[in-house]
Amino acid sequence: MKMTFAQRVKHAMNVEGLTQASLAVKAGLSQAAIQKITSGKSQRSRKLLDISRVLRVRPEWLGDGVEPMKDKWVQEGIRFERIHIDDPTSPVSENEYEFPLYGRMERLLIPRDKGREDMLKMIRLPMDIAVKTKTTLTNSVAILAPDSSMCPTIQEGAIVAVDESITEIKNGKIYAVSVGGLCMLRILYALPNNMVKMRSLNQNEYPDDTVLLSDVKILGKVFYTASIID
Repeated sequence: MKMTFAQRVKHAMNVEGLTQASLAVKAGLSQAAIQKITSGKSQRSRKLLDISRVLRVRPEWLGDGVEPMKDKWVQEGIRFERIHIDDPTSPVSENEYEFPLYGRMERLLIPRDKGREDMLKMIRLPMDIAVKTKTTLTNSVAILAPDSSMCPTIQEGAIVAVDESITEIKNGKIYAVSVGGLCMLRILYALPNNMVKMRSLNQNEYPDDTVLLSDVKILGKVFYTASIID
């Protein structure tokens, strides 16, 4: 039997471990509004996108029950762990691997063999991350998230690791892309007629966009993210 809107909200709250009060704060609503939703008195909300973003579910599922509940990148799990900035006085252990961190995402437009400037640091990740995400070590590179388009999951300025060898679209995955020379992070969906839907998580400021596949340069797939700790 299909769940009601109220049941879907409560189910997602339980999965994320959120109370009515915490959901209200994160979604910018009053607790009374959330209570009205969860009690079934409200069958829809103007803040559907905000609520779905906080609950980490697809708005199509939350609003209308269209499966799946979560995007693939949430289900399968991009890694969110603490990152280690390389200490040049400490050798890389056999359980780690390292790769460069660049301050500007546009550096990914420059081929590796042409030389890239603007490297900030070498960073290290545990080897098990590469194994579990099937990442090609020699093609790993990290950049700083250029904006807030993927908030709250990827904060502006967060370290984002990209596998440059993966440029084929798997629907629901997050990619580093360039459109007209503008670099960004987006969830991609391949559509008929050689079209691509680009989705952000901060849809209030960065709504969905649909473009020709030929207009999108896929720079690699995101497999790791972490906020910089001062």
